[in-house]
Amino acid sequence: MRKEYELTEEQLTTLLEACRAVPAIMLQCGAPASPQENANVAWRRLGKELGFEPMTVKPVAGRGDRFFTAEWERTKNDPGYRKARPTPLAQALTDWRLAEGLRQADVADALEIARTTWANYELGNFVPRRIVLLALVARWGTAEAFLRGATTTADGEG
Repeated sequence: MRKEYELTEEQLTTLLEACRAVPAIMLQCGAPASPQENANVAWRRLGKELGFEPMTVKPVAGRGDRFFTAEWERTKNDPGYRKARPTPLAQALTDWRLAEGLRQADVADALEIARTTWANYELGNFVPRRIVLLALVARWGTAEAFLRGATTTADGEG
């Protein structure tokens, strides 16, 4: 169920600040978080504070920067609450990445896909195409059997 929200000036400023590029010095510590990653973190914090799902935010046309709608965050006490469970492939991708010590951004950048796309693969919201899985195998030598056994791809191949 969608609900309309209004940001305070402080909340809006926090979100806008999170979107700014941050200068960084690279010292073999990996790349700094991108403005998009920082904005996603800020939206998640705001979602927890106000009780909405941050990935469902939509602006309200004609109402200015401070107004948006979003799905309210269901809790265990709400009727119809069902915690999403990742698919076997999503769980396998997450387990593999964590075992390799990689960030979602590292994998997405190496595969030349959007970071949010990789995150959605791990959440089970999207199913990767076979070409993405083959690129994963080619890049890291990941066992193809584990990928085939987890589930079929969006192309219908397994």
